[in-house]
Amino acid sequence: MADAERGTGFCERRSDGTFTVGCISEFFVCSSSFAFVMFCPSGLFFDENVQKCLPRWYASACRGSGNVPLKMAPLAAALASVLPSAEPEESGFCAGRPDGRYNIGCISAYTACMNERAIAMECPSSLVLDEPSGECLDEVSDHVIMSQRVAIVLLLTAALFASIFIIPRVHTSTRIGRCHS
Repeated sequence: MADAERGTGFCERRSDGTFTVGCISEFFVCSSSFAFVMFCPSGLFFDENVQKCLPRWYASACRGSGNVPLKMAPLAAALASVLPSAEPEESGFCAGRPDGRYNIGCISAYTACMNERAIAMECPSSLVLDEPSGECLDEVSDHVIMSQRVAIVLLLTAALFASIFIIPRVHTSTRIGRCHS
């Protein structure tokens, strides 16, 4: 299979820095072309502007995602220093997990596990990793595997803020359907 179908290292064509890949708790740090998979704990999301993990309503990657109004942007910048935040942590996603490729949502980025280390990888533009085949497929026409932790966060966001409970990190995957209807 050609490399383009299998994906490449996320940082191969990027400069050193921190990159979000959507409104999810995982994000990537590129250093000398190597990608470190990081995550924000306790339902927080990385904000590239302030380089902190913040609540969903204030994180720049979540603005305009349909869940967070764009008008929150100025407020988020002003409140960033007083919002509850946490330091990012290196992902423990691959601890105890077999080597392989794992989908993290309906995005081109995915996580590869090698010797219990998480490595950020990327499918070619507009393709999404299909876990069973290990191939990058067209996200509109093919089913993909999405991790339950992404689905849980999307389904229970309102309950999280209303009830103020912590959603446990679930690391199993399941087939839940197409990325786009």
